[in-house]
Amino acid sequence: MATTAATTAKKVKNLNEARIKRAQKALEKLPHLKQVYADIRRLVQKRTVIDARDKRAIGAMVLKVRGEPKKYGKGSVEKLATLLGHDASTLYDYARVAETWAKGELSTLLGKKNGLDLPVTFSHLVELAKVTDKRKRDQALAVVLRDSLTVKQLEQLLNPGVVDEDDDHEGESAEARDARQTAAAWAGQNDQLKRKTAWVIQRAMSNPDAAVVVELQACADQQHAIAKQAAENAKTLEAAVAELGKNKAKRA
Repeated sequence: MATTAATTAKKVKNLNEARIKRAQKALEKLPHLKQVYADIRRLVQKRTVIDARDKRAIGAMVLKVRGEPKKYGKGSVEKLATLLGHDASTLYDYARVAETWAKGELSTLLGKKNGLDLPVTFSHLVELAKVTDKRKRDQALAVVLRDSLTVKQLEQLLNPGVVDEDDDHEGESAEARDARQTAAAWAGQNDQLKRKTAWVIQRAMSNPDAAVVVELQACADQQHAIAKQAAENAKTLEAAVAELGKNKAKRA
């Protein structure tokens, strides 16, 4: 079983390497696409974490490439995705966001906070950008901010045919709902951070210079600090649970 898994992994690795070599070879014949790739690489290398504004900037470049196949070549977005270590669908998501919001509009949007004092995530923007009707998109955004919706909850809002998880919580108090949604929002933020961390490590491995090592260590130190604060928050929550339990027992 282990041998089979190792063989499969080796085949996948070889296929990926072959695909990268083909994309690199094609790039040499497409100077305009090569320049776009270089521009994206420069943007990425300047950042420890690629934020929503950066992704929109990359999306704007992808839009340009996608719109001029004669200039940039057929399958140009797929070639860029291969060389950048992304799925093409990721770059198309970036492009959709860039097509939906101008640079200034996105900055204004990211300045807004939800009930948890958090801005919308890029994953929220990707889902919202799928709504072509601006009025409906703005309405959905207002709900996201008002109710601190997670990405999953936003998907359910935009796709009402899907069973809403809130149907399992009929009759719950507003306080219980707020606590549940807060936990779900934190989980969404943690998932986002995990994806960003994996992406940063992947990019760092492709350019392992001294500066990258220093920045990665700084990221690790920051995460230790966040983990310490999270542990303290957990103790505060547990103390509140204990206190609520005592009060409930007294009332009984």
